[in-house]
Amino acid sequence: MILLDVYVGRLFVKGTEKPIEILSKLNELAGFEQGEEIDLFEEVKFEPNVMCDHIDKKLTFRESELEDGDIICFQKVVNVENTETLRYPDVRSFLEYVHNRQKRVTYEKVASINN
Repeated sequence: MILLDVYVGRLFVKGTEKPIEILSKLNELAGFEQGEEIDLFEEVKFEPNVMCDHIDKKLTFRESELEDGDIICFQKVVNVENTETLRYPDVRSFLEYVHNRQKRVTYEKVASINN
């Protein structure tokens, strides 16, 4: 399994647009094949706990209550059969891994400074 957390760029959209209308652009930015099925998530908050919500691709950005500056994460759609074999099967589990890793590294740095 390859674990990637890659910034693919900025994309400005209108509140009246729907995520389904920008999927080909997201596939292009990520280097995925055109037509690749992807899931989108809004990163609601990262601290003190990770919180992200699935984005309905058929609703407009405004209907999904997405605003300027919101962070959208996306991934290839994962088959239900494969989720048990993947370490981080979705955006939320990956963000929780990154969050917990940062906490551990920070704690280890503080502990080494105090010793």
